Amino acid sequence: HRALGEPIVGRDVLLAYANAEEQAGRATSEHWLTCAQYLMDINQRDQALSAFQRAINLEDPQTRRATLAFAVTLYQAGALAEAARQFERVWETGTAPLRVGLQYAEALIASEQLDKARRFVADLHGSPVASENPAMVRVLDARLALATGDTAAALDHITQAIKLDPRNAQFYVHRGTLLAAMPDRAADAMADAKTAIDLAPSSPSGRYLMAALHRARGEDEPAIRQLREIVARNPNEMVARKQLAELYQKTGETRLLRELVNESMRLAPNDPSWPGYLAVLARQETDPRRAMEQMQAVWDKTRSPAALVDLVSMQIDAGLAEQAVALLTEQKQMVGQTPLLEALQGHAVYTLGQREDGMKQMARAAARVTTHEQLVDVRNVMVDAIGRPTASQLLARTAEARGEQGDGIRVLLAEMAAADNDWTGALAQLEPVRVDALALDQRKAYYYTKGLSHQSLTQLEAAASAYKALLAIDPDNVSALNNYAHLLSEQLGRHDQALPSAERAAALASNNAYVLDTLGRIQFHVGRLTDAQRTLEKSVKLLPMAMNTYHLGEVALKQGRRFEAGTLFERAVNLAERANDNETRQLAQRALQELKAGEEG
Repeated sequence: HRALGEPIVGRDVLLAYANAEEQAGRATSEHWLTCAQYLMDINQRDQALSAFQRAINLEDPQTRRATLAFAVTLYQAGALAEAARQFERVWETGTAPLRVGLQYAEALIASEQLDKARRFVADLHGSPVASENPAMVRVLDARLALATGDTAAALDHITQAIKLDPRNAQFYVHRGTLLAAMPDRAADAMADAKTAIDLAPSSPSGRYLMAALHRARGEDEPAIRQLREIVARNPNEMVARKQLAELYQKTGETRLLRELVNESMRLAPNDPSWPGYLAVLARQETDPRRAMEQMQAVWDKTRSPAALVDLVSMQIDAGLAEQAVALLTEQKQMVGQTPLLEALQGHAVYTLGQREDGMKQMARAAARVTTHEQLVDVRNVMVDAIGRPTASQLLARTAEARGEQGDGIRVLLAEMAAADNDWTGALAQLEPVRVDALALDQRKAYYYTKGLSHQSLTQLEAAASAYKALLAIDPDNVSALNNYAHLLSEQLGRHDQALPSAERAAALASNNAYVLDTLGRIQFHVGRLTDAQRTLEKSVKLLPMAMNTYHLGEVALKQGRRFEAGTLFERAVNLAERANDNETRQLAQRALQELKAGEEG
């Protein structure tokens, strides 16, 4: 019945059979366990819980098979504390294998019962059952260490687990995932991912890690190859399909994206992600009606705020503002909970000629947001509806009306001023802001805009102070690290101080030509010419620009490679002329003149 698309009929058949067996006195725990698992599969959760309980009432107390199945189900559903309690009941039988102990410990850790987890794992180390797989117990030690923020201890435990069981691919994935979060250990993480793939080529976890590492480095093609391999070996692996779709969309592989989406829709017809991608494709192909049809399908399946945002945006873009207003009016509660939807409603109302009402709604949406990201989204809707200058004015009036509560809007206005190179205006917007009262993402935007504005006005110590404050709360902010390193080295002459920030930025963004240019320049200043040459060559290979080409020429000249330096300076002049970069053009021309003068001399 389920295969025929009649899951409810299948449910009724199973329950009727189990009830009949129970009335006849023949029902077993297995009858009700089968019913419970089927009911979970078809999302009949309340009935499933009842069936689990009946299975537990009839189970063998020496094995508690139904309780174990119930615990696993609870864990997968996110009911972690109750899952831990049920795993504990199974473990207390004294007959459970190590696998159950591991699941119990994982549930304790996931539900943040860390003291109890520590005691259990300590007891597990000394128990006979741990001898079945001592390496897995080490993994539990690592999980506990991670839960308390001790990454170094976690790495040590995982490494010990690998020594005990060097053929376990998953252990390398665990360690590689930890290493991937450390900018200076990316190569080690890559090595662990490769080992995991070599040990278990059919398992997706090693390839997922490898793909993630490539994506973090901006290497889309190698990431695509790993994800395609996962899909080829595991066609129903939807996570890989969705990551692959993101990369196809990013790299403009429209044909491959369409093929992937069509195939995925056949495999998972009820997954709303796939019509969402078709909507994006239709929008790119300027087919708004088709895009709306596909997004309507997403909305019908999910009824989520994100789907409604996309659908209403498409309706407005297609000139169907009246439909957008009608749909948003039907979803009054969702609009009340989602400022971006209220902003879109204001956009649609404004488009229909009710300008004052539309602007009031957009201003109200801006006043309701709680994060910087939300405010940026609302601002973008305002700009689309009323233009950038009017949007800025409306936001300024909203911030003024909100008093101190409008500080988040003032940070956004400062960003907008900075984007227009109005550095003084940006600082004026930030002046009254109470930074300690801002949400974390607003504070990050505050300090970055302040640092950039001061730096652009050559107020260097103030800029350095702002960047340091930002890096204290966001140490992996690549833009801040890069700007701070450039400020210290090029503007303040503190090359040695600048080097650690530049190195960290390059470790986090190893394929960013601008970041590598900064690092290469600082390496040049501190006399590490071979490193500078290698770094700048990579920068130029990634993105030839006037500045990085000129810097590479300086390295070549310092190394005595005068002919190569001249070639690079000439190339820098050409690149600068194409980019209207007069400053770098003058630097490169002067370097060429000095080089020629030296040859003539």
